[in-house]
Amino acid sequence: MSISKRNKRGFFIVLILLLIVSYTPRILNAFEKTSVFKISHQQLLESDKELVEKSKRYKKKKKKYTKKKKSYKRVLEKIDPNLLTKEDWMNLGLSDKQSTSLLRFAKRGLKSNEDLKKIYVLPDELYNLIADSMMYPSAKNDYSKTENSKQNKVKIDFTEIELNQATQEELETIPGIGPFFAKNIIKRRSELGGFSNKMQLLEIWKFDQIKYDEIQKFVFVDKTVIHKINVNLATIDELKKHPYISYKVANSIVKMREMRGEYDEVIEIQESKLIDQELYIKLVPYIEL
Repeated sequence: MSISKRNKRGFFIVLILLLIVSYTPRILNAFEKTSVFKISHQQLLESDKELVEKSKRYKKKKKKYTKKKKSYKRVLEKIDPNLLTKEDWMNLGLSDKQSTSLLRFAKRGLKSNEDLKKIYVLPDELYNLIADSMMYPSAKNDYSKTENSKQNKVKIDFTEIELNQATQEELETIPGIGPFFAKNIIKRRSELGGFSNKMQLLEIWKFDQIKYDEIQKFVFVDKTVIHKINVNLATIDELKKHPYISYKVANSIVKMREMRGEYDEVIEIQESKLIDQELYIKLVPYIEL
C-alpha cells in the first residue's frame, strides 16, 4: 500500500506539533530562575525572641486566671458557730473578706445548719467538713464553755460511748459525728451483728482515717453483746447474710458440715480452701458452735 505525499506531509506536521507541545514547558522552565527563600541569622534571632515573649505572656495570663484550690480544715470539737470569731473562720480556710461577710450574716443568729448553709460565702466543701461539729443554743446536748476562751469555743462534756448499744442520739454527741454518720454506724452495726473492733468504723461509707482518728478516743466496744451465728445450725441463706460471708463461703461451710458431721471447734471451718487466715480472724467474733 503506497502513501501519498500529502499524507506524509500531514503525518510529519502532526509529529512536529506533538514534539513542540511536549518539550516547550521544559524549555521554558530551563530559562526561568529558581527563587530561593533566604532568611538571615538576625531574622531567626528576632523570631525566637518573639516566640519566647509570646510564651511568657501566655504563662502569665494562664497563671492569672488559674484559681488555686483552697484547703479547708475540720473542726475537732463541738462548736456553736454563733461564737466563732473572724480569726476562727480564717483558720478554717476562709479569706478575710469571706469571714467578714459571714459574720455580718451571722449577727442575726444561727439556729441550725440550714441557716449556716444559706450563707452564700460559705463554700460547700467547708460546710460539709464542719456541719457535724456544729451545735446551737437550742440543742439539747450538755456542754460547757472553756474558761480559756478568747475565741469563745464550746466543748462537750461526756463519757465514752459504747458503740454496740448506743442510740443515734448518743452517737450524735460524739465530736464530728452528726446524723449522717450516726445512722450509718447503726446500719453497719446491724449488718455485722455488732462491732468486734472500733476500727470496723472504717468500713462505713465516707468514714475515713481522719474521721476515725478524731473520734476513736471517745468510743469503745463491748464484744459480749455481739450477735453470733451457730455454724452447726445455720443454713446457707443465714450465713451469707453476714457482710463477711459470701455465698461461696457459706456453701463451703455447710457442705463440709454435711460431709464430716458437726464441727467440734470453730477453727475447723478453716479447712475450707475459701477461708484464709485473714477472713478467719474477721469471722471468729461472729461464729459459735
